[in-house]
Amino acid sequence: MSSQKIVVPDNQGLWDGLSFVKSLWELPVADEYLVDFERVKFIKPLAMIHWASELERFAKERRGARLLCNNFKHLTYPAHMGFFKAFGLDFGKMAGEAGGNQNYIPVTKKDCREIEHAASQARRTDVEVLTDFSKGLAGVLCRAKTGPLFDAIVYSLVEVFRNVLEHSRSSDFWYCAQYWQHTGKVEIVILDRGRGVKESLSANPNLKISSDDDALRLAILPGVSGVAYRGRSQALKATPNSGYGLYMMHRLCRTGGSFFVGSRSSAIFLAGDRIIQYPAWFAGTGLRLILNEKSLDELRKMLDRFRGEGQACATKFGNADKLSTSTTASYLQGFGGPVNK
Repeated sequence: MSSQKIVVPDNQGLWDGLSFVKSLWELPVADEYLVDFERVKFIKPLAMIHWASELERFAKERRGARLLCNNFKHLTYPAHMGFFKAFGLDFGKMAGEAGGNQNYIPVTKKDCREIEHAASQARRTDVEVLTDFSKGLAGVLCRAKTGPLFDAIVYSLVEVFRNVLEHSRSSDFWYCAQYWQHTGKVEIVILDRGRGVKESLSANPNLKISSDDDALRLAILPGVSGVAYRGRSQALKATPNSGYGLYMMHRLCRTGGSFFVGSRSSAIFLAGDRIIQYPAWFAGTGLRLILNEKSLDELRKMLDRFRGEGQACATKFGNADKLSTSTTASYLQGFGGPVNK
């Protein structure tokens, strides 16, 4: 019987976490795969969601092969969060089983049909159901349940989830959240296994997209959408704010925290004045939002400025015949400088 072993990296940096998924899919065909966690001391939320999703997908696609794990029982935090059972290992809690509280929300997998069914049963719209759902995540992220910042984050999360439901063509999505008391930072991760940002935005004929890199750099611009665009008045009437979710989230997160989005073969990280693009391996799209509790008062004061700058940029870009990453270089320079690969 043939067997392949893969060692999970101990470094929790973005590059190491992304590279582990690449190494997993590069394993040759075998009867058995052993995933060794011996070096791992801790697993952060982005890695938990990304790795669990990919390990589950890997096990399904390598049919007939056994997926085994070794040296994992010291990892009590991810076990409680539902990481291991999320990809089929019988250890710890089920995904979504831990109750969660104002400091964390466990790894949870949500079927898109459940949301549509819940809306139908309650005679509500999908957006109303998603708004209630997003309020729980926003409460953890901004450490409050009311106020302008809370409302802005709820709005942005609703738009992210609407995109998953209406445009990603994913059957489900994953999410989790954690407040890190020792650093005062809050982290939320959302992941779907849909068609990715590039294919979704390609429905807009006003966008010039040649790669996943281009798609991500366009997706963080204000007012850029695959559904609502100049020349499609019905879509604009139906979704007047479409395309502002990622813009608002990256502006908010970059002040004292960070923003990360990965889709298919590319990922982009933004923090302060840093913009870094990575090669990536996502079945669909992954999003990580980190806010610093110490920056929340500053963010509340900056909300109107972010909105105004976003509207001004959207107006400027809306007058362009074709939007490409070269025509938006001024935006990237104005909010952090050139992209570093």
